[in-house]
Amino acid sequence: MAKCKTIYDFLKTGDYCGANFVVYIDGEEDPIWAGSSLDVPYWVAELKLEYEGSDPSEPPISYRSSLGEEYNNKPGFVIACKE
Repeated sequence: MAKCKTIYDFLKTGDYCGANFVVYIDGEEDPIWAGSSLDVPYWVAELKLEYEGSDPSEPPISYRSSLGEEYNNKPGFVIACKE
C-alpha cells in the first residue's frame, strides 16, 4: 500500500469508527485537535502527514493503548502532520 498523504487518506484505509485521535503539528508541544474519528473536521482531514519529522524513526501515525490522563487513558491514534 502506498503512503497516505493526508489524514483523510488514512481514514479511507480502514474502519476507525469512533477511534480517538490526537493530532499534532510535528515539533509542537500541544495538539491542534483531539476527538473521535467520527468528528474529524475537514480542515484536520486535509492536513498532510509528516513522514520526515523531528524523529525520523517514528511513523506519522502511531497507535497508543493509552493517550494519557488528559484523555482518560483511552486508546487511540497520535498523528503528526506538517504545518
